[in-house]
Amino acid sequence: MRKLPPSTACERRRDLRRTSTSAESLFWSAVRNRRLAGLKFRRQHSVGCFIVDFYCHEKRIVVELDGGYHDHVVDADRKRQRQIEAEGITVVRFSNEEVLENLEGVLVAVLKHVGLYNPTSNGDALTAAERLEKLSKFGLERLIREAGRGEATGGT
Repeated sequence: MRKLPPSTACERRRDLRRTSTSAESLFWSAVRNRRLAGLKFRRQHSVGCFIVDFYCHEKRIVVELDGGYHDHVVDADRKRQRQIEAEGITVVRFSNEEVLENLEGVLVAVLKHVGLYNPTSNGDALTAAERLEKLSKFGLERLIREAGRGEATGGT
């Protein structure tokens, strides 16, 4: 594993944020500013020598969104995932299509991976489900429209 110098890694992360896909923009709009169950996600974050799409330190989970390019680098992705998981971090993957066509389902899957989705219980899990429901009622359609036009990229 070769590490990039800090300035090069920082520039690369910045460039990746500027050129995010519609799926990345849509997912980011749904999770930024602790919108998903109060979890803090970072976008294009360094984990070891890798830059991951989304990372939540509190739950030690990486969310990777894979486009068509990833069909050609399956072995490299598996090796990268094993190295990240060796650090005790869970990696979950979704296709860009899954995010664009079923954002709510992707968000529910993330909540399940971190143990915060159980619609039959009270407390934090119910709060997470309520936040997801609120997001889908008031913003999901707008987020999808904006991502389709490449507009949902604001913020950090």
